[in-house]
Order: sequence, then C-alpha cells, then structure tokens
Amino acid sequence: MIRERRVARLRTRLERVKEARVPEVEAYLRASGWTRRQTKGGHRAWVKEGRRTLVIPVHGATVKEHIIRQVLEATREESEEQEGN
Repeated sequence: MIRERRVARLRTRLERVKEARVPEVEAYLRASGWTRRQTKGGHRAWVKEGRRTLVIPVHGATVKEHIIRQVLEATREESEEQEGN
C-alpha cells in the first residue's frame, strides 16, 4: 500500500514537469520495481523482467521531458496490464 502511494506521488510529480532531477526519475523507477543493470558512459540502463530496457541519459543533473515521457509510458503499460489481470 505504501509502495503504491509512493509510486503514485512520484508519477504525479513527473507528469507535471518538463525536466526532473536524475535521482527523482531513478527513485520512481526503483519504486516501480525496475533495477539498474549497468552504467556506460553517461547512460544508465534500467530493466524489469518482461519489459524493454529503459536507457536514461545522465549527462547533466536533469532528465529531459521526452525521456520522462518514455519512462511514464513504460510504467503506465505495466500498471494497465496489472489492472487487467
């Protein structure tokens, strides 16, 4: 229950912004059950079983809007599948 509230709070925050700090995006992915697989250069790969790999560029302190949209879309698909079961 607490996990779902935290995920919902982080999702709401990310849906409102054009840029987010890297730790915020990573906290959302971690709370959603994703695991950081590797870091190569300025890119961090996040994986979850049965999902495509998400690559988050971390060249600066913030993640751009189009990457945030990709993260939200990947986690939205997951939550819709869980609700359907």
